[in-house]
Amino acid sequence: MRGFVPVKVAAYCVMVLCLLSACGFQLRGGGVDSALQRVHVSSERGVQLLVPLRQRLSSLGISLVNKTGQPEVLVHLLSNNFNRRTISVTGRVLAAEYELTMSAHYQISRGEDKISVNQPQAPNQPQALQERHLEVSRIFAIDQGNLVGSSEEQALLMAEMREDLVQQIIRNMNTLALP
Repeated sequence: MRGFVPVKVAAYCVMVLCLLSACGFQLRGGGVDSALQRVHVSSERGVQLLVPLRQRLSSLGISLVNKTGQPEVLVHLLSNNFNRRTISVTGRVLAAEYELTMSAHYQISRGEDKISVNQPQAPNQPQALQERHLEVSRIFAIDQGNLVGSSEEQALLMAEMREDLVQQIIRNMNTLALP
């Protein structure tokens, strides 16, 4: 009878894992894959998303090429902004909660070797640049007794927001690269 209990536990664990995989569950952060092979990324001066975007693309095995390298997708980062606003205050009129907002404005187009499905174009002509705007926001509470911890939490949230914007840009790139 003792050997039967571990078998039940193992069967239960296998059943739970099968149910989780059947419903599409994935660990956070592992959801961006790409079928792209060659991408050109550029930016205006001072755009802070350029380096994280290039690093993420490289980690996915995507080659970063110049415009003459026949990229499948061209991305030009125009701007990214960060805003922090107070959304609630304490009884002593100190900020109790902040809303952090980070946005990105960029242009994206298919590369020269792609032909637009929606608009007839001559081969080897880049599709018109499409301007896109993305925005992510987070709310966090300020601990007045631990301001250093609150500032570290804000820095962590900003890094997560930056990564979210990068992942959204890559998803947009993937949709544009589909035939």
